[in-house]
Amino acid sequence: MFIGTLPGRKPGIFTFEPTDCSSVSICCSTSAAGTTTLNARTRPLVSFWVICMACLCRIRFSAGERVVKHTHFLPASGFHGEERQRQLQTGDVYLWWGRHLKKPLKHKRLMKRAYWHCLFWLLVVLAGSGYALAGYATFSRFLSHDRYSGVMTTAFLVGVPFSTCALISYYLSLKRQASLKKVALTCLGSLFLAIFLCFAIFREGGICILLFLGIAVLPGVLGVVLGTAMATVWRNAHRTLMSVVAILPLAFGGVEQQVPPQDVFHETDRSVFIKAPPEVVWRNILHPTNIRPGELAEGYAYKIGVPYPVEATVVEPKVGGIRKSTWQRGVHFDEEITALKKDRYIEWIYHFTDASFPPGSLDDHVKVGGTYFDLTDTSYTLRPADGGTYLDLSVRYRVTTTFNWYAVPVARFFIGDTASTLLHFYKERSERRTS
Repeated sequence: MFIGTLPGRKPGIFTFEPTDCSSVSICCSTSAAGTTTLNARTRPLVSFWVICMACLCRIRFSAGERVVKHTHFLPASGFHGEERQRQLQTGDVYLWWGRHLKKPLKHKRLMKRAYWHCLFWLLVVLAGSGYALAGYATFSRFLSHDRYSGVMTTAFLVGVPFSTCALISYYLSLKRQASLKKVALTCLGSLFLAIFLCFAIFREGGICILLFLGIAVLPGVLGVVLGTAMATVWRNAHRTLMSVVAILPLAFGGVEQQVPPQDVFHETDRSVFIKAPPEVVWRNILHPTNIRPGELAEGYAYKIGVPYPVEATVVEPKVGGIRKSTWQRGVHFDEEITALKKDRYIEWIYHFTDASFPPGSLDDHVKVGGTYFDLTDTSYTLRPADGGTYLDLSVRYRVTTTFNWYAVPVARFFIGDTASTLLHFYKERSERRTS
């Protein structure tokens, strides 16, 4: 049962009643009329409306009767039989709102209280996401300098989720004595709404959003704990402390702006055994053409949005020669050969230009050859063995951020996974050609 107003109808009590194993009919009972079954044209609209109200009002579904009950509007005793019919006709319902009400409430008063309750939680979510969006705009506009973006700082990636969740949990715990579960869900909803708006308004890329989620979870949890403690334990000084928490990201951002990011160089090695002679593997490394996305589908980097390679061709197989690589979305760059021994070893360095990555092909914050990440060189070593060839791949790369404690492990994971994916690609092609 749900109490509210359907589009185009008077306030009333709405119930879900199963008609068979596969469908549920929605019935409307108002104080002025009996029960009216909604037709096929209005059913989608009403269904959408009920789902929205369920999300806002935290409706629970009763498994036994398949009756929808508002968690704060549970029927009290005496809500059966003739009394139930009288209440349905008169519009009077005894409710449980923390205690049994001595006087029945009219439907309009019920709906007014329910709508204000829903509006309160909606406004809290909007306020939290608004704070996070204001932090994004401030960091990107006022705390960016030279080549470095203000949002690529520890103060933003850690401080904004922490302060957002701390402020929300503080207010809810102080004003509403909300449960920790409800506070955590509200904070999570605010962060997700802010992320969606960053994607829609500021055109932030999907890769950056996924990487941000990985770093924002723990600060958000700590913010919930701190905000709840502020409202319950340190009540005398909570307002001063929460004011400090609100401006904390900006304060640290101003300090972090004076610290230049550090370059960190790492190397990732992978190896695979291929049942093919070195000559076949060598040709596949020099001229991998007509690469299908399905051949690299297992790579996590490609799953989150990195463009798939299309082909690569060595123009002249010698030291100083160029290997031209082409990816999807118009990405193209040159690889200059720095060492070569036919059928045994090849090494190259990368040359990325401003035209290598067209706008929209890859997120600016994770662009290869950009400010924060770069591939320096790659080498392949072929070692003949009984029945095949061992192919060793070594990739060297640079990471430049003020949060290398997070960026370096993430880069190591994706580079290592991509290297394994490429080796599997060469293995499949070489063994297929040999067979």
